[in-house]
Amino acid sequence: MLEGIYLAIQGAASQGIIWGIMTLGVYITFKVLDFPDLTVDGSFALGGAVSAILISNGMNPFITLFFSFLLCYMFHQHHINQCIFLKHHNYPFFV
Repeated sequence: MLEGIYLAIQGAASQGIIWGIMTLGVYITFKVLDFPDLTVDGSFALGGAVSAILISNGMNPFITLFFSFLLCYMFHQHHINQCIFLKHHNYPFFV
């Protein structure tokens, strides 16, 4: 009984540390750099989804990491270009 509670607390603490690091990344881009970039949130889900689909179709898990990194990089570049365009044209959300 106590061992199960100990494992639950350990799992909750490790997840809290991981989510805390991600939250710092979002805070830095929003407040410190004054740049609205949510790539931190989207890249975790996108990379995981790409890897899961490719693994379920029989691809080597290590090769799927390459495709996940590539797709997240392309997503990030597209998102940055959109944010720069919108900030340059003084849309109210980015001012």
